[in-house]
Amino acid sequence: MKNKALLVTTIVFFIVVNTGYYWEIFLGSWTMLIVLFLGLVFIALVIGLVYQLVLLIAAKFKDRSRSILVVLMTIVLALTVYSPGGLIDFEQFEGEDLLV
Repeated sequence: MKNKALLVTTIVFFIVVNTGYYWEIFLGSWTMLIVLFLGLVFIALVIGLVYQLVLLIAAKFKDRSRSILVVLMTIVLALTVYSPGGLIDFEQFEGEDLLV
């Protein structure tokens, strides 16, 4: 595959966004910087998606690996826009505080 770095970045971004519930607790005040970094990665992925889409259209949709990359990036970025906190809302599984 020609664009392994873009594919790996997309998959890692998806995993980090969807597991944020678990790692945000341990980072404390660093969470804000990580979220800003993830925002920049999101913008870079959108720019990369547009660039790959232009290249795919120029090749008349004949490059199979680029087509797979564009579809995967579109799905990941659309799911991130749809649910920025992750696909599963883990807070709904927590019970009410019984002892305060």
